[in-house]
Formats: sequence, C-alpha cells, structure tokens
Amino acid sequence: MNKNQKALIDILNKSIRQEKISLIHKNLDWEYILNESKEHKITGLTYIGLNKKYINEVMSEKILKLWKREILNESLYQMNHINNVLEILEIFYENQIPVIVLKGLVLRYYYPNPYLRTMSDADILVHENNLKKCSELMESIGYKIIEESESHGAHIVFRKPGKLNVEIHWTIVNDDFFKGSKAFEKHIWDNAIKVELEGVKCLALSLEDLITHLFIHMATHIVSSGFGIRQLLDLVILIEKEAKNINWHKVIINISECGILKFSIVILNICNSLFNIDIPTEVKELDNVGEKYNGFVIEDILESGVHGRKNRSMIFAREFTFDKKEGASLSTIDILKKMILLIFPEVDSMDSKYEYAKKIRLLTPIAWVHHLISGIFHKEYSLKNKINMLMFTVCKSKKRNKLIRELEL
Repeated sequence: MNKNQKALIDILNKSIRQEKISLIHKNLDWEYILNESKEHKITGLTYIGLNKKYINEVMSEKILKLWKREILNESLYQMNHINNVLEILEIFYENQIPVIVLKGLVLRYYYPNPYLRTMSDADILVHENNLKKCSELMESIGYKIIEESESHGAHIVFRKPGKLNVEIHWTIVNDDFFKGSKAFEKHIWDNAIKVELEGVKCLALSLEDLITHLFIHMATHIVSSGFGIRQLLDLVILIEKEAKNINWHKVIINISECGILKFSIVILNICNSLFNIDIPTEVKELDNVGEKYNGFVIEDILESGVHGRKNRSMIFAREFTFDKKEGASLSTIDILKKMILLIFPEVDSMDSKYEYAKKIRLLTPIAWVHHLISGIFHKEYSLKNKINMLMFTVCKSKKRNKLIRELEL
C-alpha cells in the first residue's frame, strides 16, 4: 500500500468505530484519497472519520467542497433508493410472497449511519416458484426486465427509469462463477429470521448464513471481477457488532461445505491486518495460512474498486485468468490463448464494422489486420500505454492464476 492508501485505511478504522483520526499527515494527496473513496463507494464513511480540527490545515477548499457535494448527492440517491425498495417489499408482503433481503439492505443498519452504506442496486431472495408472480408485480409498477434468469443463472434484473436496479434471486450462488458446493442453501429459509425494515416486514439470513454469503460473494467476485474495500467493511462491522451472537462452528461448517474455508481464513486475516478485528478462536485453530497471501489480495482489493471496474489492466487480467467453464484454474498457455483471441477474435464475435468478413469468410485475415490497426491507433491510449498494459495484463494474469489456484477457488 502507498501512504495515501494507508491513510485511507487509518481513517476508516476510526470512522467505523465512530471515532475521529487524531492526526493527519500534511503531505497526503487528498484528491487521490477522495477518488479512492469514490471508487470504493465509501466517501461518506471516510469523511466522518476525519477530525474537522485538522481538515482546513491539510485539505484544499476545492477538495473539501467536492467531497461534501459527493456525499450530499450520494445520500439523496440512497434515500430515494431505500424508499423505492421499501415500496417493493411492501407490495410483495401484501401479496404473501416471502422475501429474504440480502447484503446492503440488512448490513446498512450495522453502520454508524445507514446511509453511509451505499448500494448500487437491491438484492432480494424469493422462492423460485414465486418468480413469475414477482415479475408481474414488478412490471405492474413500471419495472422492465433487463437481464433474464437464463443469462445470469442466479437472478433476474429489473430496471425502472430514475431508479437503481433490483435483482430478484432464487439462489444466492451463481454456478457460472462459483465451483464449490451450495448445500448450505437448503437450510437458509428455515434459518431465516424475521426483521422489519423501516416498518416493512420481511426476512433476513441468519448471522451464520449472512457471513457465509459474504464470503461466497467475495470468493465469486475475486475470481471473476474483483471486489473492493466496502465488502471487507461489511464483514468487519458485522463481526464486531455481533461478536457475541455468531456461532463460528456453524460458519466453519458452511464455508467448509462450500469449499471456501482457506479463502475465508485469508479474508479474516486481512480484516485483522487492516481493521484490527479479533480472529475467532475457532478460526485460529484451523489457520495454517498465516499472512502468506495478504499482500497480493490486499493489492487486488485496493485496485478493484467496489465492482472490480476501477483499473482497466486489472479488468483484463481477471478476464484472462477466469473462464466460466474451467473456473479460475487456467494455465499460462490458456491465458496466452485468450490473449491471441483478443487480437484475432472469432469473426462472429466482432462488431458491425467487420460485417464484410462475416459475409465473406475469406476476408477474415483482412478483418483481423483491420481490428489490430484500430486497436493500435485507438486515441484513448498511446501505443506505449497499450504495450505496457499488455505486459502488465500477462504478468498480473499469471500471478492471479497462481493465487486463485492456491486459494482453491
């Protein structure tokens, strides 16, 4: 981590515990820290950890105004989103459709202020036999399906103009991206607990199933797209707030069945390293990993942003490392094959400007040359940057491939 990333982590350590950082280094790049916070969707959470006594001494008025504006806009957006989700939950409740609310919809209430836990969409779980009825109800209030169940494998995505997306799941595990067992899902409805969100009745996962789900979510994302600091904070805050109520024996059974025990131990070690949480005794007894993987995984998290889309080279590296059919166990040769396919793609996968090759297959080599030249002279990046990106992608892909294999994902 560089000094600005370390400062961000130090500030977050204070903010999640409703404290203020006592002293801020004067030579920090606050624009960088603000941008990092935006990438990880934690601008409000970072801000509340700052000691106002020192802010004016170390931060420019311009950055401070940008930061406050970002928090205001995000807060208004989140308020609108929550009100919208509550309306949907109320409609489902009135129509006797059992719903388990997932991730941010539950976790936000563990944060110092619920609106500090931002959401990019809403995730809810229903029984598969209620999907059709749910779709009809969503369409009745103006939503349209933008991603069918067949294209994702775990949820249907609904969108309404001016609203954040709503994902309706019938399973919390997507087989395309998760290769472990999902036997624990058989019991999540039996284990679910009754909750009220702003007066609306629904269900939530039990603590043990919620923690398992967070580990699964991180495991699927680290191999497919990446995940950011916010996902770590979800786990840290939940564990600290519910320390006395979590049955870690149950959690260990769940994550062992799912095949993510080693990965989960690494994540807990990272949470301890960055945010000083206490590692449960039950986990310590199983830990034969130590800090071996901390550095690389922390780097991956910081470079990912909230949805793994922060760094273009890292996006390519993840795509070259992961394959839906083979999972995250691609060999170096497979990675190079993917690289070759990027340069010389299948004609049918190319866009409309290569239509001539789709009609006359003999023109395929010309289309490849056309494609290569277009890439080389694309204005967004210089040729030097493209070569560096290519070399970085290959190097990072090999490292990620080794990591994912060793984490048994």
